[in-house]
Amino acid sequence: GAASRGTIVPMLEPAPLLLGLTAVASLVAGRLMSSRASLPVALASASLGALLGNAVGMALADTGRKIVCLIGDGSAMYSIQALWTAAQWSLPVTFVVLNNRSYAVMKSLAMVLRTPDPVGVELPGLDFVSMATGMGCRAARVSNVDSLEAAIHEALSHQGPFVLEVEVDPSFGVPY
Repeated sequence: GAASRGTIVPMLEPAPLLLGLTAVASLVAGRLMSSRASLPVALASASLGALLGNAVGMALADTGRKIVCLIGDGSAMYSIQALWTAAQWSLPVTFVVLNNRSYAVMKSLAMVLRTPDPVGVELPGLDFVSMATGMGCRAARVSNVDSLEAAIHEALSHQGPFVLEVEVDPSFGVPY
């Protein structure tokens, strides 16, 4: 995949606000907290699906401030319609969707609970670029680390909503 520990975070640092939800996004964003104390970071977990709407709400409340929403693919699917609202209002939000093709946190939780082979945790075939453009957002996909920096620059430079789908190696892991 395009993202790995330590590659995506330094590229996002020019953004004034970073939001992270879900286990994978929080794991990536957590590295940022120690590397740049002046950057406001909001992290949460155990509330799958809230982050897209939270980012839209923050952009509506603080117009002109660039919001970066770092979210996993599974969590994004709970409230993907927030992209439509972002497009309708031309909100300055960059949505970085870390796509590992699964609800990794749920797979990890199943391991902790000793529940082998949980149903419904694999998410093959999701196309966030198509979903985003269908709702009126600009979008791009990154599948290798060599393209990541240019794609992040393009996403952060765009004035309206932009969805950057970043393919992540499914073995990236979660903190449980």
